[in-house]
Amino acid sequence: MAHPPAVVLVEGEAGIGKTSLVRTAVGRAGGSGRRLLLGHCHPLREPFPYGPVIEALRDLAGALPPAERLNPVTGALRGHLPELADALPPVPAPLTDLGMDRHRLFRAVHGLLTAAGPAVLVVEDLHWADDGTQDLLRFLTRRPPEELAMVLTYRRQDLQSPGPPLGAGYRHLVIPLAPLDAGDVGRMASALLGRAGLGRAGLPASFPARLHERTSGIPFLVEEVVRSIGEDRQPEALERAGVPLQLREAMAEQLARLSPPRSPRSGPPPSCGCRWPSRRWPPSRAARAAWSKPSVTASCTNTPTAGTASATPSRRRPSTTPSPAPTGAWPTSGPSASWPPPTRRRWCS
Repeated sequence: MAHPPAVVLVEGEAGIGKTSLVRTAVGRAGGSGRRLLLGHCHPLREPFPYGPVIEALRDLAGALPPAERLNPVTGALRGHLPELADALPPVPAPLTDLGMDRHRLFRAVHGLLTAAGPAVLVVEDLHWADDGTQDLLRFLTRRPPEELAMVLTYRRQDLQSPGPPLGAGYRHLVIPLAPLDAGDVGRMASALLGRAGLGRAGLPASFPARLHERTSGIPFLVEEVVRSIGEDRQPEALERAGVPLQLREAMAEQLARLSPPRSPRSGPPPSCGCRWPSRRWPPSRAARAAWSKPSVTASCTNTPTAGTASATPSRRRPSTTPSPAPTGAWPTSGPSASWPPPTRRRWCS
């Protein structure tokens, strides 16, 4: 950030310290007269187009030159930035082509950031960005304004597609953040206790290792667990401590974004009268592979014959009364043909 134009990507899982690192770096850059423009991507069901960038541009109030010195194309942002309407040129004539209108909006953002002078644009949680925001950021990173440094944070595991979040067509610096080791966890715990007025000395030798084992070295978890145990510094206190409130809320938020679970018996039960060894349905891929072995397939004596009534899968729970054991091959067509559900003899009725 000290040598703009620059693009910096900060990558790491939740709670790893991306925001803390960016705040510290931006705080140091702020001492050199750079203006901070901060925008956040939110996990909304329908994100606002260009929302994080528009949010960041609102901080330019009072930092722009007179409207007559701005690029006329920046007037396209009047409707998006009512806070800056008086500082922007008049709105250009409307365009009939949506693609051209979108390109003019991108140029307007670029022109406004150019006029802002030395600045740091921070966009947090890029993995939640809508397609429009990603396209706008790609446009800016291809040829960033001369005095602009861009810092983007994201979780790689939450990206919609593999690879760099904005593609590989630009030069950038990637800073991957990893969990802390046991030594760093101990130093962080000592610093947190000292900050709370509890003193830094007196941590038992096994405390950092136990704390590291409990938190996996995630700084957010280390901080929350240390706060939850209070003045008790014995390793056993880590086992007695419950799950901190903020951690429960963070986990609940992540679980709420998962797709709903499938019904444990949402698929057809075996039609040969056998009882599956697991309550999960359909069986996992590994289980299917194991059950498809010839030695296992041969042990099932209730395999139905194609064309018989028992060969048609049913959604009802299989009866505990054994069906007659017909002979023949597994059906070659229909829902049951994709994978035969053989089972071991001890699971057959």
